[in-house]
Amino acid sequence: MDAEEAFLHAAFEALKTLVPQNDMPRAWKEAADSPGGAPLVKRVLADLGQARRRLLARLVEAEDKMEVAHRAAAEFLAGAPVSPPSSSPPITGPTPPAGLAIVPDGEADKAPPEPSPAPDEPPSLALLNRLETLKKSIEGLPLDPADLAFIDKSQKMVAGLKDGDVGMEAKILYNSVWQLEGIRAKYGGWMDPGDLGLFQDLHETLEEFVNQLGTRLAELGFALFPSARSGTWTDLAETEGKDALQSIALFSSKPKGEVLGVFRSGVRKEDGTVAEKAHVMASLGPMEAAEAIGRAVKALLGIRPRDAKDQAHLGKGVKELWKYLENLPGQPDGYTFVRYAVNVLHDRNGKNRLKSAVRELVSFLENGGYQEILVPLGETFDESFSPSKYERKRVPSDRPPGTILKVARRGFMDPKGVPIQKAMVEISKG
Repeated sequence: MDAEEAFLHAAFEALKTLVPQNDMPRAWKEAADSPGGAPLVKRVLADLGQARRRLLARLVEAEDKMEVAHRAAAEFLAGAPVSPPSSSPPITGPTPPAGLAIVPDGEADKAPPEPSPAPDEPPSLALLNRLETLKKSIEGLPLDPADLAFIDKSQKMVAGLKDGDVGMEAKILYNSVWQLEGIRAKYGGWMDPGDLGLFQDLHETLEEFVNQLGTRLAELGFALFPSARSGTWTDLAETEGKDALQSIALFSSKPKGEVLGVFRSGVRKEDGTVAEKAHVMASLGPMEAAEAIGRAVKALLGIRPRDAKDQAHLGKGVKELWKYLENLPGQPDGYTFVRYAVNVLHDRNGKNRLKSAVRELVSFLENGGYQEILVPLGETFDESFSPSKYERKRVPSDRPPGTILKVARRGFMDPKGVPIQKAMVEISKG
């Protein structure tokens, strides 16, 4: 048995465990008549990944329903009336025998699990309602809560659908998938998992919801792709078809052509035609400016917000930095976007919580020949200061009039000494 035959045999055994044989993925059904080789192996690998994702989604759903059953049993054994969540169907059938230990001591006192959907609640609406838990998941994370505004809108749209409007139902679902994937991408989805810090668990949660929505879309006759979210762009294009993909090129520490992640899944109809292209992030290779901005993102992702306003402000900062990374390939050297990144971090550097990250970006500019415009904090603003270098903002203060209180925005000169960004300073009105 050669290496390819050994792989196909092992893959077949895995697929038999994951899915019923009559639901065997197309790649395996075509294997007998296929010349084999790398394309077949890659397609079977992709089908293995998709089958695994669907199985995990079903397990999550089953565990939720088991939690409801366990809680009801615990209440029964404690002598309390069985009172399942209002959205759950009434529990019928034989009662468990007396003395049956269903839940360990103390477990019944824990917070109740998410309610199961009501019998008449459409499956798609039930899935979208579960997304509400994300609003709790982002507490304490520097993520703009406005990024989850799509949940309410999607719920209302699905609730208002006419029976049988499968096309619109699917469109709402895959738009929701794109929103989830967009959050994951912008908040570090192109980074190594070990660099995600506070966002590690959220990324896993987002992936679970994408899998569950993908399973529902499959039931409606639509498939998300690609199932393989790593490897090289060339391999992915060979597996999925070049015309089915759209590249989002990013500079990164990864080799050129390596897939960094999926920004937006593609959608295929039952007949295999592509309804929506997949937008895939691919590496352009390393670039010093991109690495500097990437470290700035990592610094922001590690900050615990002080309150809801700070949370939104930090989250918007992360998204601004994402825009710079996304547009960096069109810049000849990247210094402009690094300077913009300094502004983003400086504006969010309350109590010097981002001091080292700001300093690192400024050092990068200085190493490139750029000079920071010096501001004499605590001194009186000199009217002879060049207006091409300084911009004033007068604020109330108990300090003497004209005292420089704060640098609201750092200023810079290019390597030729020409001011390219004024230093904005706050001075006391007195």
